[in-house]
Amino acid sequence: MGKIIDRKWWLISVHGYGSFAYYGNAPEAELMRAHKAAWEGGVGTMETIHPDHPQAIDELKRLEKQHESGVVLDTNELSAIGLAP
Repeated sequence: MGKIIDRKWWLISVHGYGSFAYYGNAPEAELMRAHKAAWEGGVGTMETIHPDHPQAIDELKRLEKQHESGVVLDTNELSAIGLAP
């Protein structure tokens, strides 16, 4: 499994669903891609994106808002907003 320092932003796209930004290492992103593709019954792809990508920015804002409202975030989500290694 990839190291924590290998975390980066990914754009995961699933035919028939759309795309979303995900923050994690390559094996974690692959698990999320496979999970979402199976759940939606579509074919999923993933690619790395720059932190300035609009979908990464939107996801970062969503995570910050959830954290501020008291929602418990996982390690990847906390790392994305700078609160975990």
